Amino acid sequence: MVEITRSLIPETIALIRWLRSEGYRVGALTNSLGAEPVDARVRGLFGCFVESAAVGMRKPEEGIYLMACNLLDARPRECVFVGDIAANLKAAAGLGMAVVRVRVGAEMVAGGGAYISSFEIMFRIAARRASAAPGLRLSAAQRSFGSKAQPPSTLRNILWTTSTLVVGGLGYLYVTDSSAGIHRYISTPLLRLMDAEAAHDLALTALKHGVHPVDRKPDDPLLATTLWGKRLGNPVGLAAGFDKNAEAVDALFALGFGAVEVGSVTPVAQQGNPRPRLFRADNCGAVINRMGLNNQGMEAFAERVRSRFWRLLAAQSQRQGETVAQLTRNVNRSALPDRLLGINLSKNKASAAESFEDYTRGIAKLGAYADYVVINVSCPNVKNIAAASDIGVLQDTIRAVTRARDQMPEYRPPVVLKIGPDNDVDQLRVIAQMALEYGIDGIITANTTRTRPAEVRGSQVALEEGGLSGPPLKSLALETTRSMYRLTGGRIPIIGCGGIASAEDALEFAKAGASFVQIYSSMTFDGPGKAREIKDGLVELLKGRRWEDVVGEDSK
Repeated sequence: MVEITRSLIPETIALIRWLRSEGYRVGALTNSLGAEPVDARVRGLFGCFVESAAVGMRKPEEGIYLMACNLLDARPRECVFVGDIAANLKAAAGLGMAVVRVRVGAEMVAGGGAYISSFEIMFRIAARRASAAPGLRLSAAQRSFGSKAQPPSTLRNILWTTSTLVVGGLGYLYVTDSSAGIHRYISTPLLRLMDAEAAHDLALTALKHGVHPVDRKPDDPLLATTLWGKRLGNPVGLAAGFDKNAEAVDALFALGFGAVEVGSVTPVAQQGNPRPRLFRADNCGAVINRMGLNNQGMEAFAERVRSRFWRLLAAQSQRQGETVAQLTRNVNRSALPDRLLGINLSKNKASAAESFEDYTRGIAKLGAYADYVVINVSCPNVKNIAAASDIGVLQDTIRAVTRARDQMPEYRPPVVLKIGPDNDVDQLRVIAQMALEYGIDGIITANTTRTRPAEVRGSQVALEEGGLSGPPLKSLALETTRSMYRLTGGRIPIIGCGGIASAEDALEFAKAGASFVQIYSSMTFDGPGKAREIKDGLVELLKGRRWEDVVGEDSK
């Protein structure tokens, strides 16, 4: 309650004048009309005067309030009663009026000795609040009441619109920032309440329909590297398996990945293994899958990557004034600067174990749209990839794939071999020799493992069949990376993959020999800001050094 004493009478007058300027009808109840004429200056403040009682009386009479309502052309529920006498406030409230208690003071002296004592102001509300009055704070119950519409305040509308736009804009920027905490601590945990595959499908659906955050922060120059003559803005990539059908390529690049690998894709669409086939081990951040290379086939896949490539090239042509033919010779197949698009190829379940034709078909059909193609010879969830265990079949496969690549008429993509983490040193040595002999351009170390490291054994999902990924895989993948870098003498780029969940993990793989790294499982646990988190952490850990300077450091 604001005490309005005699010294604050000017503020009371200011309140009444403001109400009138806003279109309110204001009336006064007084018991002093019979004493002396009311000063014209005071009378001019009000639209009407109603004598409430005989001089000195305080008993409220409902008829007086209703008379005032009639003079104001309003119903009681459309009025607000302002006063300082509890009985009068109670009577007004009983008629349905809103009440505001204000200490009016003992008297308000007007010119010529006339005065009005203990007056109450009664005014019409038109979707406004008395508390909006400048310079006056009211401490009683305040409510808005509908009545005949009055013209809105232009200034108030401008302020309201501006505030709404500013708050809405800031909220939009926050929610659509991939590094915002809401994604790690709210949306991603909510997804983990769902079945693992259902959550994955929902996330992918959101991405392909544009409902996703973005990484707005530019890549630090320290993170840049070069592979196969192409500049890569940062060394954090997304592993194959998340987007098997190339449905959300641009959305995934928008999350900040330097490289996005899509697939695995097979020549003919296949359903994969029966559900359930994807499991989380929450105690250690691991994932076990036995998906079985489910995908929509190369025809649908090729249509998406082909149309995307030419659509983006046409847009660049218009912006830069170059012909599409000129751009085609120089642009990355991701159609984005400093970004690489990988396509992971595999075999249909119905294909013979020793066959390699599925890979060569993939090279011929999809190679023109890939910055690099991956030959997946190590998937643990299918039984017809003999190249995973038979060195002779692996040799035939490598030879056939590189020959198919070399026969491409114009653009010839780098060929990358994806191996498993469970090979011994002798097997790795043979793989390294074949890679060097037949011109393999890169090696991904490594795929998932059928083994169950100690970290995951306490989890119930450890009993599920399938390939394991996530932090428990890290030591196997890291050792495979280190061995392959040493066995190839650093002459073939190594792509580290397996258990990378932090900038520290990524830097370990770089020092072991990885030219860039890939993540997947850690993003499903920590959210879409994982790429940004690792990039920021790497910049701090590098301490002014370049990523390229630390690659293979452990072996130098």
